[in-house]
Amino acid sequence: MKAISNALLNHLAGEEITVAMLWKVTRQDGFTLGFTDHDLPIVFSDSTSLGPVTYQPSFGAEDSATSTSSDMNISNQELTAFIESESITESDIFAGKYDYATIEIRLVNWNNLGMGALLWKKATLGEVKTQNGKFTVELRGLEFFLSTNMGETYGPTCRADLGDSRCTINMALYIQNGSVDTVTDLRTFVPNSGLVTVGPGLPANPAPPNWFNGGVLTWLTGANAGDAMEVSSWDGTTIVLFENMPYAVAPGDTFTIEPGCDKSTGTNGCQRFNNIDNFRGEPNIPGMDQILIYPNASGTIPS
Repeated sequence: MKAISNALLNHLAGEEITVAMLWKVTRQDGFTLGFTDHDLPIVFSDSTSLGPVTYQPSFGAEDSATSTSSDMNISNQELTAFIESESITESDIFAGKYDYATIEIRLVNWNNLGMGALLWKKATLGEVKTQNGKFTVELRGLEFFLSTNMGETYGPTCRADLGDSRCTINMALYIQNGSVDTVTDLRTFVPNSGLVTVGPGLPANPAPPNWFNGGVLTWLTGANAGDAMEVSSWDGTTIVLFENMPYAVAPGDTFTIEPGCDKSTGTNGCQRFNNIDNFRGEPNIPGMDQILIYPNASGTIPS
């Protein structure tokens, strides 16, 4: 049941209404933005805000109908609007600053804000698409969190993340600094010489191919300072990141980088860190491919 004041309820039941929708977006870092379909800014303070929020008109914004059901499926809605440089920028979207942001949609009487608000919907921002200066964002209802896997399933690869409490590896012992020499694009560059095999008991030899695959690179300086990205490949000369950085990579930009783990028991996994005792996988349990095999025409069973 939605809570609404008697004054606002009576207003909505009248023949003439003066209502507006308010969209409040709160990012994971606490930064808050407010938008409204009204033609003038609206300053409104709800019960969850530390103070009043200014909701700016968002011209060209369109929201779809809300799809809900009684069988606990995730309710969905989409919001399409222009990317505005003063508020939401394309680079911020690509930088992941709006990942898992929350959005609260309220209905108010813009002519009498003292009537309070009707909380229409509270959701989490899902998939974001950008095209031709506009963005479309999926609004996922609170049922989304009920679909999250809360336990673990067995499998051949390690379920621990490198450096977490189950892995126990102290990644501070493996981190090293580097800088950019030449740049190919937003995700590919050649670092200056000096990247080596850092780690307890390891000789400081030039880092071999695959050493940084799956590792994390964190930018210290440059336009991407503070951002981090996983390494897709390292061939001994060139670093390729999994995704484009939101801002241009420039020669001289500095970073920290650490080796990765392919979550196996091999040389690119636990053997690299001498950590087989903390391996969290089941590589010897037969998978579906072994369960479903059958003898072929010659009577032999494929390996």
